[in-house]
Amino acid sequence: MEHFYKKPDKSNWKGRNSDSQEYLHEKVILKDLSEEFQLPSGQPAYALLGYACDEGVRRNSGRPGAVEGPDAIRKELGKLSNHLQKEVLLVDTGNILCPKGDLEGSQEMLAKKTATLVNSGGIPILLGG
Repeated sequence: MEHFYKKPDKSNWKGRNSDSQEYLHEKVILKDLSEEFQLPSGQPAYALLGYACDEGVRRNSGRPGAVEGPDAIRKELGKLSNHLQKEVLLVDTGNILCPKGDLEGSQEMLAKKTATLVNSGGIPILLGG
């Protein structure tokens, strides 16, 4: 799994600071999916998972760049105001990668990790370019 996965990076979450989690970068929790993964029972959670892959674009003679999408989205999300209720978790679980053009393998890993998020009680939000 390790070559298909990159753990979340705190440097993607920056913005203004406040005293009471007024911005999303202050609320987000980073969880590594290569470790045992479980969300707190009964606590609502949005789980972000990136799909950083240009291979589909390459195969269709398109313009690469989608691989940068998930982290670019995170960098902009972090600056936004936090309107989530206090008990709602926002969890960044990293990115699924596409090593050596293995589109099929990366899509299988994306499906597997999305199922992990759902089975742990999270609401997955997939980020792609």
